[in-house]
Amino acid sequence: MLAQGQARDQAQNQDRRKVIIDQDAAGPAGTDQQAILLLIQSTRTEVLGITVVTGDAWLTEEVAHTLRVLELIGRTDIPVVPGAEYPLVRTREDTSGGSSATAQ
Repeated sequence: MLAQGQARDQAQNQDRRKVIIDQDAAGPAGTDQQAILLLIQSTRTEVLGITVVTGDAWLTEEVAHTLRVLELIGRTDIPVVPGAEYPLVRTREDTSGGSSATAQ
Protein backbone atom coordinates (compact mmCIF):
# COMPACT_ATOMS: atom_id res chain seq x y z
CA MET A 1 0.00 0.00 0.00
CA LEU A 2 2.87 2.36 0.80
CA ALA A 3 4.45 1.58 -2.58
CA GLN A 4 1.18 2.44 -4.36
CA GLY A 5 1.00 5.78 -2.57
CA GLN A 6 4.60 6.60 -3.46
CA ALA A 7 4.02 5.64 -7.10
CA ARG A 8 0.92 7.86 -7.24
CA ASP A 9 2.79 10.80 -5.68
CA GLN A 10 5.66 10.34 -8.12
CA ALA A 11 3.26 10.27 -11.09
CA GLN A 12 1.55 13.46 -9.86
CA ASN A 13 4.92 15.20 -9.49
CA GLN A 14 5.81 14.30 -13.09
CA ASP A 15 2.54 15.85 -14.33
CA ARG A 16 3.16 19.14 -12.52
CA ARG A 17 4.20 22.14 -14.61
CA LYS A 18 7.40 23.79 -13.50
CA VAL A 19 6.93 27.56 -13.38
CA ILE A 20 8.90 30.67 -12.55
CA ILE A 21 6.58 33.46 -11.45
CA ASP A 22 7.49 36.88 -12.87
CA GLN A 23 5.28 39.38 -11.11
CA ASP A 24 5.13 42.80 -9.63
CA ALA A 25 4.12 41.82 -6.15
CA ALA A 26 2.35 44.61 -4.34
CA GLY A 27 0.99 43.61 -1.01
CA PRO A 28 0.24 42.71 1.59
CA ALA A 29 -2.61 40.51 0.47
CA GLY A 30 -3.05 42.28 -2.84
CA THR A 31 -4.15 40.55 -6.02
CA ASP A 32 -0.52 40.07 -7.05
CA GLN A 33 0.24 38.15 -3.86
CA GLN A 34 -2.99 36.16 -4.22
CA ALA A 35 -1.99 35.06 -7.73
CA ILE A 36 1.38 33.93 -6.41
CA LEU A 37 -0.29 31.96 -3.60
CA LEU A 38 -2.65 30.22 -6.03
CA LEU A 39 0.25 28.95 -8.11
CA ILE A 40 2.24 27.83 -5.07
CA GLN A 41 -0.71 25.97 -3.59
CA SER A 42 -1.79 24.34 -6.84
CA THR A 43 -1.16 20.60 -7.08
CA ARG A 44 -0.60 21.10 -10.82
CA THR A 45 2.40 23.45 -10.55
CA GLU A 46 5.84 23.38 -9.04
CA VAL A 47 7.10 26.91 -8.43
CA LEU A 48 10.85 27.03 -9.05
CA GLY A 49 11.24 30.68 -8.11
CA ILE A 50 9.72 34.14 -8.14
CA THR A 51 11.16 37.20 -9.88
CA VAL A 52 9.83 40.54 -8.72
CA VAL A 53 9.88 43.87 -10.56
CA THR A 54 8.65 47.34 -9.68
CA GLY A 55 4.96 47.61 -10.50
CA ASP A 56 2.19 48.90 -8.28
CA ALA A 57 4.79 49.54 -5.56
CA TRP A 58 8.59 49.86 -5.47
CA LEU A 59 10.87 46.86 -5.86
CA THR A 60 12.24 46.62 -2.31
CA GLU A 61 8.74 46.84 -0.83
CA GLU A 62 7.39 44.19 -3.22
CA VAL A 63 10.31 41.83 -2.53
CA ALA A 64 9.75 42.26 1.22
CA HIS A 65 6.03 41.44 0.85
CA THR A 66 6.82 38.36 -1.22
CA LEU A 67 9.41 37.08 1.26
CA ARG A 68 7.00 37.64 4.15
CA VAL A 69 4.16 35.77 2.41
CA LEU A 70 6.49 32.83 1.72
CA GLU A 71 7.55 32.87 5.36
CA LEU A 72 3.92 32.87 6.53
CA ILE A 73 3.03 29.82 4.41
CA GLY A 74 6.22 27.95 5.27
CA ARG A 75 7.67 28.05 1.73
CA THR A 76 10.97 29.83 2.26
CA ASP A 77 12.49 27.17 0.00
CA ILE A 78 11.23 29.12 -3.03
CA PRO A 79 13.88 31.64 -4.16
CA VAL A 80 12.87 35.28 -4.71
CA VAL A 81 15.00 37.25 -7.17
CA PRO A 82 14.70 41.04 -7.49
CA GLY A 83 14.44 42.28 -11.06
CA ALA A 84 14.25 45.75 -12.59
CA GLU A 85 13.64 48.60 -10.20
CA TYR A 86 12.92 51.13 -12.95
CA PRO A 87 11.09 50.61 -16.24
CA LEU A 88 13.25 50.03 -19.28
CA VAL A 89 11.35 52.56 -21.41
CA ARG A 90 10.37 55.46 -19.13
CA THR A 91 12.90 57.67 -17.41
CA ARG A 92 13.57 57.51 -13.69
CA GLU A 93 12.08 60.99 -13.27
CA ASP A 94 8.83 59.98 -15.03
CA THR A 95 8.51 56.94 -12.80
CA SER A 96 9.46 58.62 -9.52
CA GLY A 97 7.35 61.71 -10.12
CA GLY A 98 4.20 59.83 -10.95
CA SER A 99 4.00 61.75 -14.21
CA SER A 100 1.67 60.51 -16.90
CA ALA A 101 4.22 61.39 -19.58
CA THR A 102 4.30 59.11 -22.58
CA ALA A 103 7.01 56.52 -23.00
CA GLN A 104 10.22 57.80 -24.55
